[in-house]
Amino acid sequence: MTATSAPLSAPQVRAYLDRIGLASMPADAAPSVELLDALIRAHQLSVPFSTADIAGRGIAPSLELDALYKKIVEDRHGGFCFELNMLFDKLLLSLGFDARPCLSRSVRGREQTAPINHRGELVLVDGGLRFADVGFGGPTPLGCLYLDCTEVQQSGKL
Repeated sequence: MTATSAPLSAPQVRAYLDRIGLASMPADAAPSVELLDALIRAHQLSVPFSTADIAGRGIAPSLELDALYKKIVEDRHGGFCFELNMLFDKLLLSLGFDARPCLSRSVRGREQTAPINHRGELVLVDGGLRFADVGFGGPTPLGCLYLDCTEVQQSGKL
């Protein structure tokens, strides 16, 4: 896999890690499944999923990196999947992960095929392809999921 665009600056990475409660994490930690799980869990427990701008106020949020960073890290707001996972992608790239966006469908409880309406992340780490998601409202894994697994997976138990 290849990186999708420019990562965050070192001060932005520090501020983002602080935002999700991992200020003491070394910025040069080697990418691993354990680190990915820690990042997902910290993000899920710190940054809320929110569609308030879209549903409540009818505002189409900006997907520009600077606007996302300001909204989520500096102003400490939440966001929806395209916002949260896009910024998380930049954090992963900045930390040396091999990550890229993954568009998908939310199909839970639906009888018909839904349009593509969700963004997560594909991460190649520790020799395997994983799915990471920090922007799904409702029950969501607090860690990455293995894509080549055919069994029920549990991750990030509270």
